[in-house]
Amino acid sequence: MENRIGCTHVQGDSTQGNLLSMGFDNLVKGDVREAETGGEQIVAIVEGMFDINAAGESYRLQTGEVILIPPGEPRQIICVSDTGKLYHVSTLPQRDR
Repeated sequence: MENRIGCTHVQGDSTQGNLLSMGFDNLVKGDVREAETGGEQIVAIVEGMFDINAAGESYRLQTGEVILIPPGEPRQIICVSDTGKLYHVSTLPQRDR
């Protein structure tokens, strides 16, 4: 069901609308989230430590840190602590709108 702001999907800790997707991911050590490309993405580390490979660079982020990943760039997020929690907001690529 679509509401007046274009939210088309809400499930658990995530939601997706016409322009954005956002949500929380709970991960354990070794879990990987990756995409070949995507829209602009903000990833905030709520708990834990993560290795993030994006736009040809590598970072290690921990609780309280945030990264902005440019649109169209590949990205890989790896949980390196026993457990971790991410908050992410992404613009949807043009083809998904």
